[in-house]
Amino acid sequence: MPWVDIIIIVVIALSGFVGYSIGLFGALAGFISKIVALIAAWIVTPIAQAWLETRWGIESIFVRLINGRIPPLFKDMITDAAKTAQTAQAFREQLYSSMPPQLAVYLQRTIEKSGGSEVPAPDVLIDVISREVAQSLTWALLFLLIWMVLSILLKGFLSMIFVSSDEDSILGIMDGILGMTAMVVITVTVMIIISGLLYPLALMSGVSGSFAPLYPHMMGSRLTNWLASIYQMHLLPLIDRWGAR
Repeated sequence: MPWVDIIIIVVIALSGFVGYSIGLFGALAGFISKIVALIAAWIVTPIAQAWLETRWGIESIFVRLINGRIPPLFKDMITDAAKTAQTAQAFREQLYSSMPPQLAVYLQRTIEKSGGSEVPAPDVLIDVISREVAQSLTWALLFLLIWMVLSILLKGFLSMIFVSSDEDSILGIMDGILGMTAMVVITVTVMIIISGLLYPLALMSGVSGSFAPLYPHMMGSRLTNWLASIYQMHLLPLIDRWGAR
């Protein structure tokens, strides 16, 4: 048997094993849990963020940490712009021109959020920037944490409902067979497309082109010929009919 056929069989077998282990309902439970947890985390995160700030002042802690790590050069830029600018607009323009464009774009919304027609005090502006970064950091950490925890809990709950822990039971076996079937179908479909793309290239290049090392192996592979024929006889006409609509 050609080594190309052996690789194809091994890949299909591995996909079937993974599909049986995960199961169709197990995969579905994981997908549903992540989507529901994503929506729930989006709703719960602001509430948790406000509670943590009220209870323990979590954002204030981040503000102090970030404020202490702002580069002195950046603080000097703000101080120099505040000393020479007469208006808030002139202050912002001078400050943006003195820093890298990427940093200016990143901080533009935060700096302009300080508002007012007067030049802001450097310490006040640095505190505003630190607080904005702290709020974004707190939100991101809480969101990821809540999403991860809810995903695990929901997946466990849905798995108890839809997936049997007893692999010998009918539900467990059927779930494994369905998952195995789904993974094998997906793998074979991908292989059909890959074979359909590579096979004609090998045919055109023959023995002297860029595919010369693969040419004899692909020509001698029954599975590659079979996959490529499915692509040619069934998938391409389907694509043509779909494109003609």
